[in-house]
Amino acid sequence: MERELVTLGSGLEQLRKHMNLPKDCATISDTESRSPEPIPWRRWLECEGVPTYYAERAQKALGGPDYSRIIELRDIEQRPPFVILWSENRGNGKTHMATWLFSQWLALDWTAFHDRVEASRRGGPRPGWQPSALWASEYDFTLAMKNYDRRNFSAQEVMGHYARPGLLLIDDFLTEQTSDNDLSNIVELFEKRKNAGRYTIATTNVSPKEIAEEFSLRLADRLLEGVIVHVKAESHRKEIYRQRREA
Repeated sequence: MERELVTLGSGLEQLRKHMNLPKDCATISDTESRSPEPIPWRRWLECEGVPTYYAERAQKALGGPDYSRIIELRDIEQRPPFVILWSENRGNGKTHMATWLFSQWLALDWTAFHDRVEASRRGGPRPGWQPSALWASEYDFTLAMKNYDRRNFSAQEVMGHYARPGLLLIDDFLTEQTSDNDLSNIVELFEKRKNAGRYTIATTNVSPKEIAEEFSLRLADRLLEGVIVHVKAESHRKEIYRQRREA
């Protein structure tokens, strides 16, 4: 049975007309950049590292009680330092909804930035830094920390690439492949981001209790300062496989 899709207004059509094209975005072609038409929002998401699959699908929120808490976070007045989506089950929409929230917060940030730019043109204060965001998996981060080119980059410069964006999504963090060194880097990353007042969204299949007992009590304590959402929905992949077998 298909989940109901809930579309929430985000003003993306109006927003896209005012966004400045990132000069270093390799996913946007020269033809697109020269076109008078606005760049599609999914292309902007790809620019921030969002895989095409999620950039196309996660512009709509999944319906149902498991996702209502995540939907409420879109317009929360004071964003928490961390939003952690965890579940015992894989393939049940955690990454979809994490990416949806990432997309919505980024859109709101760009809208607010544009409003500040317009206000500064009318004699108001300078608009400040423009929004920045990054979508990555734990694998992306830990591999980068292991394989940096010591001739050109230091480990801290690689760390800074993930620590600096105002909004970061880390998908599928803390797995059986997470080494002690990986864990140390993850804890440092989360600490740096919280101390700098930046926002982090993450998905995992590990419960808060397991994080404290099997990985890092320090990390678990930090995450409790944010919002932890337990996604209890069953895997929709299993339902798809079942329907295919019965067809």
